[in-house]
Amino acid sequence: MRCTKRCVRRLSRKPGKSGSMLDPTKGLSGDIIYGNSSSEILEWKQLINACRLRILIHLSKKESDADLNIKQQFQNIVINSNEYPLMSSNDDNAQLVFNTSAESNYYPTYLSNDLRTGAVMEQGFVDTLLAKNDPRLFSFANPLNGQPANVFSSYNGLNTAIQSQFSGTDDMNGVMWLLK
Repeated sequence: MRCTKRCVRRLSRKPGKSGSMLDPTKGLSGDIIYGNSSSEILEWKQLINACRLRILIHLSKKESDADLNIKQQFQNIVINSNEYPLMSSNDDNAQLVFNTSAESNYYPTYLSNDLRTGAVMEQGFVDTLLAKNDPRLFSFANPLNGQPANVFSSYNGLNTAIQSQFSGTDDMNGVMWLLK
């Protein structure tokens, strides 16, 4: 991704409208990163300045470009701690903590990097494990209905490229599945 000079110039300006949103007397409601703590505005400013420094570090190869003034911007942030507060410990870390109390909340990375379809294991993955007699298959998948566990011939995957005009119960784990 390329950042143009215009982006860097905007980065170097003091926050305009967004700066007023970070008024410590107003606070933020519904902040899921820092919560509604008394220091949340300071923590957001620290995060913003850390990100600005990170971008300037990435742009350090362009330090000779006078229009960007990268070195001066970096110095301003580091030297002026009252105007540009920085994180001082791991306690200032920005993190999204999983909320178990909210009924509509779910684990955000659940199945995001998974080799399974919504119903069963993907055929290519299962075939690879079967070809290598890889016992990890037994912990990743359930055997076909009525088949004994921990026996390679009891496992099969679903070819997700197949398109069918019906929905129904498959022989794999008795799970309902729907393919277009």
